[in-house]
Amino acid sequence: MSRGRAALVQGIKNNICGKVTRELVPGTLEVYPIADYGAVEVGVHRFHHPGHETADSVGEAKFIHLWQKKDGAWKVTRVISFDHQALKN
Repeated sequence: MSRGRAALVQGIKNNICGKVTRELVPGTLEVYPIADYGAVEVGVHRFHHPGHETADSVGEAKFIHLWQKKDGAWKVTRVISFDHQALKN
């Protein structure tokens, strides 16, 4: 779990940028309002490793994004990615 903008940006640079792409698995996105705060977004994303597209290089994971609406702007305050698994055919 990443806490804070700097940790999130650094984690993305170290673990994601140029290494993987991800796509939302259709039909998995759910968004729920959180009173007096914002919203929570949950779903499943599929990871691909560019240049290494084999059945073993594609995986899926669940994710949670916590959004806060403050001063009219939406900001992601927490990002959690879990239950990483190889893609089941």
